[in-house]
Amino acid sequence: MKIKVNLTKSSYDKLLEDIRLFKISKSDKTINKNKFINLLFKNFYLIYENNIDKTINNINLLVNDDELSKEIALKLQNEISDSKNNYFDKSLTFILNEENSPIFEYIEGNLLYISASAYFRNMILEYLSYPQYKREEIIYKDRVDKINEAIENKRIIQFKVNDSKVVFKPYKLGTSKEEVYSYLIGKNMTDGILSYNISKIKDIIIKRDMYEFSDDEISILEENIKNGIQFPYSSPYKVKIRLTPKGVETFERRYVNRPIPVSIENNEYTFSCSYFQLKSYFMAFGKDAYIFGKRLREEISKEYSDAIGMYNKKDVEK
Repeated sequence: MKIKVNLTKSSYDKLLEDIRLFKISKSDKTINKNKFINLLFKNFYLIYENNIDKTINNINLLVNDDELSKEIALKLQNEISDSKNNYFDKSLTFILNEENSPIFEYIEGNLLYISASAYFRNMILEYLSYPQYKREEIIYKDRVDKINEAIENKRIIQFKVNDSKVVFKPYKLGTSKEEVYSYLIGKNMTDGILSYNISKIKDIIIKRDMYEFSDDEISILEENIKNGIQFPYSSPYKVKIRLTPKGVETFERRYVNRPIPVSIENNEYTFSCSYFQLKSYFMAFGKDAYIFGKRLREEISKEYSDAIGMYNKKDVEK
């Protein structure tokens, strides 16, 4: 079943960016729009239909007429969509696969007031209204469901990341403070606490082996989630950093990946979190952050020194 959907450039670009960010690609590494839309429909249509039903029920409380409520709800949804997007300058054509075609044929048979194209446009727009990490969880619903099943039943899982096998005790699915990506955090059987973006997890197997986390393990896992689930650590790196007035302004302004200070005394900030989070965050501060921790100070200093060395090479642009 072939369907063409008209979208605004902003909605179209946002959709394509999701396909790229969530790594839905063909064998040649180019983005796979057709596969993405089929995943979106498969994993989202029930949520979308339920939301329509909720709208219909709310309207029905006022008009007390099921058919009229449905007509009003769908027309209202379509008019809101059109009023926000009154200039459709992009189109998306896709083919529903064998699994999705019969499902939509049934839905289409009950579409009294809008076209198939408008149905998919409205569904896409509703999908795009969710935070990015929620959209990622929708596209990878099968993985999310399997991970949640393992967590609920305290089962060890096995999966692949970049073709490497991982045996893992899953603790929780969560997102960064910026609500960008969705991560699974837990304990690797050999390397301690780790987290993985769900787009990188493949071929999940729920094993029969069961596990329990100790109170101490739960405490450090929750500390990881609070400080930044994307920067896992088995033991925190503790360091004091003195900021200049400009450094303080930068710290208050730069929200992405910002570590949470344990204490602040004048312009001296004490942290206890992931070493890699601290390094990635404070690398950009330059002379506006003095790091008391020797390891972190020397590594950042080396990065600056290497950069200066590269730029001082006369043949760097040849």
